[in-house]
Amino acid sequence: MAFQPIADRSLPTALKVVGALFLIAGFWALFGMILSLLPGHARHVRLDFNVICIAVGQGLLRLRPGWRTCALVILWVGFVALPVHGLFLLAESRDTPPIGGLLLDACYFALVLWQYCVLTRPDVRRLFGVADRRTGGPTHSRRWIDPV
Repeated sequence: MAFQPIADRSLPTALKVVGALFLIAGFWALFGMILSLLPGHARHVRLDFNVICIAVGQGLLRLRPGWRTCALVILWVGFVALPVHGLFLLAESRDTPPIGGLLLDACYFALVLWQYCVLTRPDVRRLFGVADRRTGGPTHSRRWIDPV
């Protein structure tokens, strides 16, 4: 019997949304970089490392464990950067607090937290072949190299 890739399984809707959000972020970054190359739109070339989110989104939708790890790292950077950004907003404001910016940071933090919760759910972890936390063993056997 030929090996059936795990990507043939039905993906949870929440995982599809997380993958789509990473794809949107990556393509938005790519769009900004392309726009900066057009004459009259920017004085310098914009290099945005968020284009990696295109590969992360595809990897999540294809159930690649390495891209799940990369997504978790990106989310952890968000966990650190968003509160720091909020502190900078407060430090820059002289007389009125930047309610809009803080509210936007809070909404984005909630989105990052939701994405993290989705990627660490037991059913999603099983789809990526990640070890079960309770038993310490693998959740299922998975071939890492497809047979020829």
